[in-house]
Amino acid sequence: MSAEELKNEGNELYKQGKVKEAIQAYSKAVALTSKDDNKDLLATLLKNRAAAYLKTVRYLNLFLLSFYFFFSLNFHLTNLSLSLICYGCGCL
Repeated sequence: MSAEELKNEGNELYKQGKVKEAIQAYSKAVALTSKDDNKDLLATLLKNRAAAYLKTVRYLNLFLLSFYFFFSLNFHLTNLSLSLICYGCGCL
């Protein structure tokens, strides 16, 4: 399976409430995706995986790790976007 197919599979699993399986699909897709080759796809995968981790309390530390890697890709968010993200994760 390609990274794009794994992303789509993860999206479907997430919609079905199969969060752990979605995380596995996103993680496999991340492993197949190079930040040099497809930075946009990698960012989407990391955001989707972070959202899935957030749904499961026991994976909160992994959510933070995915969130860190997302920001390490040098994406620049506005203060408003950052505030919305922080509000969504409950740190504000």
